[in-house]
Parts: sequence; structure tokens; C-alpha cells
Amino acid sequence: MPCSYGQNVPIPSSSFSTAADVMNWTIAPNTVTASWFNGGCKALFVDNLGNPNATITSPVFSLGASGFYELELEYGLIFTGNAGTFELIDSNSTSISATTINTIAGTCTDWPNPKNSTLIFSNVTAGNYQLRITIPSSQFFLAGARLEVYNPKIVSGSINATSCSNPNMLNNFPMKITNLSDNSSYFTSTINGNYTFLLPNITGNFLIEPVNNGNLIAIPSSINLTIDSTTNSYLNNDFCLTSNTTGIDVSAQLVSQTLARPGFNADYELIYMNHGNVTTGNESIVLNFDATKMTFLSASITPSSVTSNSITWTYSNLTPLEIRSITMSFNIFTPPTVNSGEILNFTGNITPAVDFDPTNNNINLSQPVVNAYDPNDVLCIQGDQITPAQVGDELTYRIRFQNTGTASAVNIIVKTVLDSELDWSTFEPLTASHAYTTSIINGNELTYTFNNINLEDSTTNEPASHGWIFYRIKSSTTASVGDDFEATANIFFDYNLPITTNTYNTVIYDPLSINDRPTEGIVALYPNPVTNYITINTLHDTSYSLFDLSGKLLRYDRLSSGLNEVDLSQLSNGLYILKSVNLYGKSSTHKIYKL
Repeated sequence: MPCSYGQNVPIPSSSFSTAADVMNWTIAPNTVTASWFNGGCKALFVDNLGNPNATITSPVFSLGASGFYELELEYGLIFTGNAGTFELIDSNSTSISATTINTIAGTCTDWPNPKNSTLIFSNVTAGNYQLRITIPSSQFFLAGARLEVYNPKIVSGSINATSCSNPNMLNNFPMKITNLSDNSSYFTSTINGNYTFLLPNITGNFLIEPVNNGNLIAIPSSINLTIDSTTNSYLNNDFCLTSNTTGIDVSAQLVSQTLARPGFNADYELIYMNHGNVTTGNESIVLNFDATKMTFLSASITPSSVTSNSITWTYSNLTPLEIRSITMSFNIFTPPTVNSGEILNFTGNITPAVDFDPTNNNINLSQPVVNAYDPNDVLCIQGDQITPAQVGDELTYRIRFQNTGTASAVNIIVKTVLDSELDWSTFEPLTASHAYTTSIINGNELTYTFNNINLEDSTTNEPASHGWIFYRIKSSTTASVGDDFEATANIFFDYNLPITTNTYNTVIYDPLSINDRPTEGIVALYPNPVTNYITINTLHDTSYSLFDLSGKLLRYDRLSSGLNEVDLSQLSNGLYILKSVNLYGKSSTHKIYKL
């Protein structure tokens, strides 16, 4: 008989009710001491102080049904700050799934007190298994371990474009399901036209719909679904998509996956899409870069041509609503050629023969060069300032994370709160470094979940220790000059305390309004006019952007509170605009005269 939701699957001898239970667990190496602990509760106690890693393996147990299982553990680590690894292994001692947990000191308590931790094992097949625990040089006790059947609600379907009778299976197309009782939403993306939601064991009325950026016609426009307590699978929730744009309408956007640092490589992703209802012919994409500051290294799609400062790719048969991408790497030159605060400018275009909306054909990215950096951060691609003309347009956000621990991170959760000045209904997940699921609760509480990401630690494999997220969302049309959009993220690596990123502020400013009087003492600068060096005095940590009169961004950098000397000697003589934003979102604008 198949297991039902919530049914416990016992792990033999895991209650440690007697000392004999300890003998049924395998301890390696044999120099490690294991004993029965009965100080307030009954537990397996392992003294591994002064030794390398030790492993503790349970007796064999049987899982009679394939599916999802939740591991519940009651454990403690006498000395804190060390990581223990918990694995489900099969009959060949192959790890099916694992998690790394920095366990905490505490007193041992008997079941059925609340469990210390849970881990979902997905798509487990019926068979024989063991629980294996690896502990570092420390003292450890395990008071209980059990598996519980976990039956998520599976909602799936397909997305076809152009014509359902002649399907074009879309990749990476975002889908959304909303719980109508509390308006919480879950997001996923298609793989070869198919999508799947794995929902918690919940019931109620739900709404499934494609994420519509305004140019789609979906048939049906949405699907109402009632999820009950007895049915686990809801299949064949299919949509046929067409574009309400007549002809070809392609767009391209370049985003930075990493920060740009002098002497290091920097990675980028070029995302392009056909918003129209006609398949493209043989077309091209041109990307220009500043060859005085960087050199092109490689790309995931081989360019058709590369010059000293430009790259060209050809593409063909980009079908209606299809999304493709190209990843690429550049090497940033070392100082004094490239210094912190300078701007890397990318321009380019995507060129169909005839395009419905040429305004989205241009590629523009201005990225500041930095030195030391926090590997966990938030960035708005549009920068820390936008103009009133950009209000209501899309803002693209990037969240980066890195596992700087001492073991791989099995599960990672990223949480952020969408600012009140953003239009929450326009949220759209774009891309990420690893497979993920996304959810929104309470209107604006956004969560990305990376189950079984197994992200390497930076000591073992630094390049593989990084991850990132991109999403976009429109600013509210009611936002006005002086309003700002704030973004901060909390990143959870397994069961550790969260790492909180920087807070990134993007302020709406009017470039035609220049006020030389600092607002609330945000910034003062002298001498002005300036010949070589200008001193900027700030009350708080501040970022600044330097523009020429055409509006071109020339420099971006951050300043600490107090006096900061900035070198302007390389600028041509003339008038420039300096705009600053402090850590509280207060901004000011100054004219600078360069002699």
C-alpha cells in the first residue's frame, strides 16, 4: 500500500531508547568514541574532538514507495561553528541528497518536541537506504531521526507559441500560479515548452497564467484550478500563446553577472527575444566595447566576427516569443590603465531587416569598475538614478551570492521585499545561475529557492562558488522626483543564519534641475572651478555619478563619510554635472567647471 502524506517512515534504532541502539549504527574511523547519552534524554553521543571528519551510518531501512520524503532530525553540536553533513545514501553508498548544517549548542530534548531541521528528498525511488552523517572535529549528539512522506501538489502543463496545431515549444518562459485565498504566487519557467509547479500540501482555488508583459494573447488567458486534499497531480494545464504585435519585434539586453575589477575577468549575459508574431530570417547582433579598458575572451556562442572593439553574432529563425541568450567573458585591464570608479560602456544593437518597434533594438550598459567587493550583493542595472521619463519603465535587478563556507551548500534561499514604489504585479523572473523556484507572498515578499543546488565552497572551487539571480519589475507610474526604490536581500545557505546584502537605492532625479546647494548637508565640494583634484565632503557614505552635458555617464564611485579627494585631471575642460545619493536616499546635484 503506498504511503500517505504525513506518514512516518522509521529509521531503525534512531530513537536510542537503549544503549543497544547505538551499537546498530556504524562509526568510522574506529578510533572515534560513540556512546549512549542519557543526560536528560536518550541520544547517540559521539566524541570526535581532535580527529578528522567522522561518519555515522544508520542501519538499512526500506522506502516502500517512490516519491518525496522529508527528513526530520533532532540533533545538537556541543561546540558551535562547525558543519555537519546529513545524507541519504542508497545500497551502493551513493548520496541521493545531502545538506550541510552549522548545528548549534543546546540541551537534548526527547521527541516529539519540534524538530531541529528538515530536508526534502525529491524523486526518491523505492528501495533500501541509509542515513549517513559526517561530523567535523567536535562533540555531537543525535536524539532522533525519521523520514516523513511528503506529497507536494504537482501542477503541470505546456506552453506553445504561434499555433497550438503547429506548436513551438518555448524555453525559459515564465509561468505563475496564484493562491486566490491569500494572493501568494509561485513562479517557474518552461523547459522545452513544459512547466511544473511543486506546491506545498495546500488546498484551495488557484489561478494559472503566463507572465504577460503586455504583448501576449494567451488562449486561455488563465486557468482556474481547485486543489483538494486527495488529488496530488493536476496535469495538462496547457496554453497557446500568440503575440499581439504584427511582424518581427526583437529586443536585446546586456546584463552583468559579475562585478568589474581591474585585472580580473568579468562575465556578462546578452538576452534577446522576438516579441512579434513572425519568425526572423538571418539577422545579426553587434556589441561594442571599450578596447582601451578590456579585451574579449570567449562567448557561449561563437561570434561571426570579432574586431578590436566589437563582436558580431548572427542568428536565424528566432520564433515568436522565443528567448535566447549568450554568455561571454572579458578581461579588465590592470591599473593604471583601468582604475576603480571608471565606467565600462557597452553599446550595440540587434538588427532585423524590418522591425515593429526599433526603440528596443539598442543595447546599452554602463558598469562601474570597483576594487574589493562583497560577493553577496544587490544591484539595479539601470543604476542609482533614473529620470522622470523612465518612471513606469522596467527596472532590472541582480542579486549575487557566494558560498564562502567550508563545504558545499545544498540548499540556498534568497529573500527580498519589493519596494512600495514598484508595481508588484509586473514582477518577472528573467534568469539565474542554477535551477530555481520563485514565490511571492503578502504582495511583495519575494523568495527564490535553490533546492539541491550543491553550490561548491570558495575554498574548494572558487569559480563554482558563485550564483546569481536576475528579475525585472516596473516602477509605479505614480512615483515622482525624489522618490527612491530600495532593494536588500537576505541569503540563507542551508540552515545557517542569513547573510544580509547591501541596500541599493535608485532615485528619480530631474537632470534639468541643477541645484548647487547641498540638500541636508549631503555633499560639499571644492575647489570649483577645478584643475586636477576636487575634494568632496560628505556627512554619510555616498555614491556619485559624473555626467557630461549630453547626459553620458563618465564615472561612478562610492565615497566614505568625511573628506574624499577625486582626480579629475583626465577630463577635458568644460562643464560637468555631478549627482550624489547618500545611504539614506537623499540626493543633490552640482555643476563642476573643469579648467
